[in-house]
Amino acid sequence: PEPAAQAVPLSTEAAASAGTFRPYKFKASTDLFFPAFMFSSPGGLFWMNYWQASDMLGNNNLGFYLNYNSGSEFLGWQLSYSYAKYRMPLLLQAAGLIANDSLNELNLKYDRRYIRAAVGTAYPFDRYNRLETYFIHKNERDIYTDINYTARFRTRALQTSYVRDTVRGLYLLAVRGSRTELTYIKAADALGGNQKYDVGMFQRLQYVPLSKRSAFVDRLLIGESSGRDRKVFDFGGMGGVRGFSSTSDLNSATRVVMNNLELRTPIFKDLNYYMWFMFPDFYFKSVYAKVFVDTAYGWNRRSQLNSFGASDVKSSVGAGINIHTFLLQAFQLVLSFDYAYRLHDGGRIFYFYLGPMF
Repeated sequence: PEPAAQAVPLSTEAAASAGTFRPYKFKASTDLFFPAFMFSSPGGLFWMNYWQASDMLGNNNLGFYLNYNSGSEFLGWQLSYSYAKYRMPLLLQAAGLIANDSLNELNLKYDRRYIRAAVGTAYPFDRYNRLETYFIHKNERDIYTDINYTARFRTRALQTSYVRDTVRGLYLLAVRGSRTELTYIKAADALGGNQKYDVGMFQRLQYVPLSKRSAFVDRLLIGESSGRDRKVFDFGGMGGVRGFSSTSDLNSATRVVMNNLELRTPIFKDLNYYMWFMFPDFYFKSVYAKVFVDTAYGWNRRSQLNSFGASDVKSSVGAGINIHTFLLQAFQLVLSFDYAYRLHDGGRIFYFYLGPMF
């Protein structure tokens, strides 16, 4: 008779090839850490860093962003976490800001401080459409040292957004499709809050392809805030009309229409330059040129809209480059440089930031 078969322990590799796997255990690691800093006599120390971590399955995702400038006495930070194991992910966000020497519409200087936290989730209807909901908890202080007065704002709000996103393109950048977002925010004087307002906002991002790598990109934002403590939309600076101050109340209003039009086209499609002699090393893949036109008009009262004139529009033009790189030959990173020119007075501002603005 044939000898009886005996069980032989499998090695880890043999078990995996045979379809036998060990249970998953949580193990997180850093996906990306990027620091950048510079120092100048007039501007002081500028420090920026971004850190991102996740686990192997992508169920847990953590991101942290820090921005500091000693010359302008500015400190901003953002922390985000998502637990994405289930169809409806858990979304947590926190942010803080210290900004001194801001100006309001009366040209009064004030120092701003705030802490903001939000918890939410998203329900995906299908691949392109989803509904997002957040509860927002924010405490803010505006300190007017010249008149010895501190304004305190405590916001408790619900935010609901419908998002349709069909943006697509090559692996480095999007060149076609659109993203439409309808948002409604309701703040009530409850749970310790003292703010009461409503905000409605419409945003649309549209890509018009010119080739596989070139496109016109247009962003339109329309927003209105109403209620006892209606909020303002900031439309100056990076993220708004480039070339204008982002910390001045002169570039904010309770109603706003803003548009950013940008042409992006490659200068070097396949640069393929590896900067191996520094850490972290950079792999420069391609360089894109861009030209842009930014415009915005904000108003607080109907009388301002009735007396609207072309000189009331904040507008700028400019050019820049986006350098598409890979950090440590693995993590995509975009270095962005913009040079903006204000049309009403000829003022010029240069920006450096990470990633495309939109």
